[in-house]
Amino acid sequence: MPLYEPFPGPKRLLRIELPGVLPDVISSDGEKLWMRSVTFSPEHEILPEFPAHVFCSMGFLDDSWWELTYLMYGPHMFSGRSGVAESARRYPTGRLLVVGSDKVYGYQDGYESIRTPALAASAKKPEVKTTKRGKRTIRRVVLDWRKKVPLQAQGMVLAGDTLFLAGAPKTDRGKAKELLKTLTTSDYEAHPDLRLATETFLGKHGGRLVAVSTKDGLVTMDQKLDTIPVFDGLIAANGRLYISQANGTVACLASAP
Repeated sequence: MPLYEPFPGPKRLLRIELPGVLPDVISSDGEKLWMRSVTFSPEHEILPEFPAHVFCSMGFLDDSWWELTYLMYGPHMFSGRSGVAESARRYPTGRLLVVGSDKVYGYQDGYESIRTPALAASAKKPEVKTTKRGKRTIRRVVLDWRKKVPLQAQGMVLAGDTLFLAGAPKTDRGKAKELLKTLTTSDYEAHPDLRLATETFLGKHGGRLVAVSTKDGLVTMDQKLDTIPVFDGLIAANGRLYISQANGTVACLASAP
């Protein structure tokens, strides 16, 4: 059954939201291929299937930290402005997302009601809690745990039972937000605190690397880095951690013998 035809038949509309065939980095679980929300066979044929997988409606390469963008582990993104909130209420989501054998771990920050950087864990097919608030029905993904982390993560990777996150040190967001409210023109001299927050976010004052237990979200290691990674710039292989850094270098880290 094709997803797209010039004159589709009356029974071929699977849902109101159709997946957009926009170019992106191809992902796979070893059996199927995906380009954003579109499913392909190993022979590169579009399949009328929507299994859960990791994708981002804006694409894997989007590093703009736009407020309404996130990665998700689910079948598809709901359309429209309300769809941004609805998907986050039904599926595991995060600015950064990694998937284990039965859990999904997400670094959440900056979209919808989430304003405090935190790391969260949930089942691949999480329970969705429904509550009534007046005439509204509120849905929330039930989390295994959610913990604050001491950094603005730019990269995350899962290695065994440990999550590694790297990024810029935390800044006083409340103060920066209040200072931004005072700006009425682009022609201004930045307040020192606002300049410091911007420089810190860009990695000009070094970075941090933390290790977190997948069991309970507790930080087990915290160390300084010379700079921050590029977006999604961490991988782990053969007992080593590789960081693609914003200063154009690659760092290789290993535990002490």
